[in-house]
Amino acid sequence: MKFFANLSLRQEDRNSPYESGFGAGELWRNIVQGDPTKNITWPNGSLVAVTSGGYNPIASVNGTTGYIYDKTTYINADLGFNWDFSSVIKGLGLDGGLYVDKGNNFRKTWQKAYILYNYNSTTDVYTAQQFGPKNANLSENMNQNLGVTTNIRLKYNRTINGVHNIAAFVAYEQYESKYDYLSGSRTAFVSS
Repeated sequence: MKFFANLSLRQEDRNSPYESGFGAGELWRNIVQGDPTKNITWPNGSLVAVTSGGYNPIASVNGTTGYIYDKTTYINADLGFNWDFSSVIKGLGLDGGLYVDKGNNFRKTWQKAYILYNYNSTTDVYTAQQFGPKNANLSENMNQNLGVTTNIRLKYNRTINGVHNIAAFVAYEQYESKYDYLSGSRTAFVSS
């Protein structure tokens, strides 16, 4: 009888600035599609409203707009056996396994108002413009999932007189899964 076991663990910690809810992907889109000739700061150091939607690469990466914290853990485990009954009946064997996949995720999103500036060269005045929500928003989501697969297979494989091959098997497999999700949020924080 032979046994096997495998264990795999993986943890992802993804932290990114809040940018339209898409985090780093949205930053990359704005960098690729942005106009490289536009200033991102005014001479007085104020941040420029680069697009009408309130995008500024500095504000997007320094935490001014908020953040997204995403932590995920994966565990995969396999246990199994291969039992050869050739000493009793030539070509007969039994295989089986238990396979477990578990995942946990926690995601926290903090979005807050921020100020970017437009400049009127005629009046030499910088005008503040607020972007994002009027007041800060917080949301947290947690989910966990578990998948368990079990299987067993009775197999027969034999060659008779060197020319006749007989191969057959009977198998059973079962899969069960569980999923839990919890979400909470609060909007309109007075201060951030």
